[in-house]
Amino acid sequence: MALQPDIKITWEQGTAYDLFASLHVLHFPDEYGLRGAWAAGVRSRLPNEVRELLDVVIGNFNLPLAWIHSLPEPKDASTALLALKRLAGKEWLAALQLSPVDSEECRGLLDETMQEGKWDQDRLALLVRLWRLADGRKLVVPGAVTEERAARVLDLYAAPEKYSGQVLTALET
Repeated sequence: MALQPDIKITWEQGTAYDLFASLHVLHFPDEYGLRGAWAAGVRSRLPNEVRELLDVVIGNFNLPLAWIHSLPEPKDASTALLALKRLAGKEWLAALQLSPVDSEECRGLLDETMQEGKWDQDRLALLVRLWRLADGRKLVVPGAVTEERAARVLDLYAAPEKYSGQVLTALET
């Protein structure tokens, strides 16, 4: 009989988790048994430009749990926002490890897009394919995978400097 390694379970709490989890719930209310109209009403209270940016950032990525875990105590929303403020340009995307698909191939594709600052139809088609393959394994955020949705992800990765301040402002809002 093989010995099982010791497993240590620890619990963390902090409003940084609450911030990102609540945004996720507002973007995917059906996944949590909430009425979509209620969530849309809450989102509608945000200014249009903030709402649209959060739709891209939150609506197309998994929760950045590993990044939140790496924050210093007290892991509250203020700590998370301060940490994001300290990250310049491309660093915020890398730190949050935002990816619609949890795979080396997808991360490589997104990293290449960030390094080159552009994307093309071949890269778009590959992201859509990877996303659809992963969707069957439920490793990605909910919702239909479309070319428009994938293009929004690639746009974000092609110009992270452009969006870094906007994302911080949106999260503060």
